Amino acid sequence: TRVYVTHPSGGSISIIDTMKNIVATTIQQVVIAPSGVAVNPSGTLVYVTDPSGEMAFIIDTLTDTLATTPVPVGPEALGIAVHPDGTRVYVASKQQDALHVINTEIHTPTRQPLLVGSQPDGVALSPDGINVYVANSGSNTVSVINTLVDNVATTLPVGSGPRGVSVHPTGAYVYVANELSDTVSVIDRVTHTVVATLPVGLRPVA
Repeated sequence: TRVYVTHPSGGSISIIDTMKNIVATTIQQVVIAPSGVAVNPSGTLVYVTDPSGEMAFIIDTLTDTLATTPVPVGPEALGIAVHPDGTRVYVASKQQDALHVINTEIHTPTRQPLLVGSQPDGVALSPDGINVYVANSGSNTVSVINTLVDNVATTLPVGSGPRGVSVHPTGAYVYVANELSDTVSVIDRVTHTVVATLPVGLRPVA
């Protein structure tokens, strides 16, 4: 029923009412430069990255205020995604070339960050929660993480400057927006290979 839109330059978060298609309210001055945004499965918490402050902020959707103290997630944290069961949040730190894993029960990192490719940006989870996909814009790759053991299972070459990544609702395919090659890479989740490269518009990022 709600969509959350971050405004990095304005330091605010707009909340859109999807029934009326209007901006219902705007959260001001909770996050300095809000960037990535993800909502937990129950819709009670919104997780927002702030690359300027090296933190992930957690907002209570009932009050639209901070639910707890921010969690440190490394410099230039951008991409963020919540596990389908709501127990973990994955945050990419672009400067650290790493993926931070947050335990949502206590809202602290579960372990040392996972090293991925260069300059990770977009993060997405498969519907079954088994894999995390991280688009590494600096190394033109996608890191595939096995969430059962929290390690990088494989690394796939894609187009140039991959930024956004998304998983098909059935879990069959992964789509990667390659900003610098103006393409979308399509990854087969069974074989973890690129099965198609689609030309799109100029500089796709999501």
